Amino acid sequence: MAHFGSFMETISIMGIGYSVDFSGGIRMNLDEHLLVVWKGFEQKYGNALRLLKSFDLSCNKLSGEIP
Repeated sequence: MAHFGSFMETISIMGIGYSVDFSGGIRMNLDEHLLVVWKGFEQKYGNALRLLKSFDLSCNKLSGEIP
């Protein structure tokens, strides 16, 4: 868990597991889940973690409208 002033961000990885079976072949199962809690909202991500990107713009002092 990371704290930034009054801002709190939590990112936790839930359940990474694998199994390898060498008796008659190689089998590998990988189960990844990522739980992101941000500003009080929970979002769970699963099989496409490599597609997930996150940007923290909270300390960049941006101004103006979002186009």
